[in-house]
Amino acid sequence: MRASVAAIVACTLVACARDVNAVYPARSMAAGTVVVQLTSAAEDLTVSVGGWLAAKGEHTQRVVVTGVPAGPIAVDVAFGGGWYARAEHHQIVNVVPGVETAVVVPGPERSVAGAIESAGTWIYLGLIYAALLA
Repeated sequence: MRASVAAIVACTLVACARDVNAVYPARSMAAGTVVVQLTSAAEDLTVSVGGWLAAKGEHTQRVVVTGVPAGPIAVDVAFGGGWYARAEHHQIVNVVPGVETAVVVPGPERSVAGAIESAGTWIYLGLIYAALLA
């Protein structure tokens, strides 16, 4: 019984989205923070700040990159695939020293293939249930 509960808790914790924190590799006196915030958690999230890969293949809703040099910098976000539509977002932000600059991105949306697969699964389960009742 304990093993079953431990397995369920472990699976739940692994499936949970966690914030990603990264430090930009360039050391600059005038640096700020870039926060990439999705409206809902995404799997296979990749974030690039100024061409530097801050997160790759993460399951998260929030990526915080500190130590980003002040001034305009490109932020690229990509996620999705499988049940969710692939999405890419590119934005140039102005980083202000000592300030958090937010980049808000809409979260993942269901892909057509994922919706069809889900509907097909429910129809199949309904047919199995009807057959069991007959």
